[in-house]
Amino acid sequence: MGKFFNVPSDYAKKGQHFGVAFLLIGAVTAVAAAIEPLTATAFFSALTTFIGTILMMWATAVQERRANADLASASSRAAQAEAKAAESQLQLANYRKPRALSEQTALEISKAAMIYRGQIFSGLVADGVPDARPLWGQLVTTLQAAGWKLAQPRGLSVGSPPAGVPIAPGVGITVFAPIYGDARAKSAAVDVCNALVAAGLETKLEAHAENGRNLIVSIEIGSRPL
Repeated sequence: MGKFFNVPSDYAKKGQHFGVAFLLIGAVTAVAAAIEPLTATAFFSALTTFIGTILMMWATAVQERRANADLASASSRAAQAEAKAAESQLQLANYRKPRALSEQTALEISKAAMIYRGQIFSGLVADGVPDARPLWGQLVTTLQAAGWKLAQPRGLSVGSPPAGVPIAPGVGITVFAPIYGDARAKSAAVDVCNALVAAGLETKLEAHAENGRNLIVSIEIGSRPL
């Protein structure tokens, strides 16, 4: 039977007790019927009432067990909803927090860039993004500390330190490596990109093919990632 029914242990014990009680009551009823028919009739009526009471108790126990299970399930769903709400609040707080380099992350980026001392770089900063310009200023300071040289951007130059304005800025930070020419510049772009990613900033690597700028690594500060 165990293969077909999965009966809770407390229910099984109750069932065993009820079964023994019914057997005892049946035996007493048989004896009473042999002694006195009237007594047997009265006892049978009492037995019927007793059985009805037992069945009601059983049904109540089942309902209580189901109610407790439903309550536990509801509590679990509520806890999951609270956890998701807390996670959403944290994501919102992180989104509102300006992108910036800590002293430690700036030091790590500078160390990664230092082996490319003398590397030329330029920048593009998205217009209308509040934290883009301050972040660009931090990157310039960090790379110059590693011996990199800031070049004037091609076209319109805005702000100090100077940076161009991208026509269609991307999301996050984009490090552009020159597709032609200097292998050292390509390697420098890769290492700086990896250092920015390690610092927790969403950064991707792409290639540029600007004529006359094959030695330059370009860094674009775009809009904030969602």
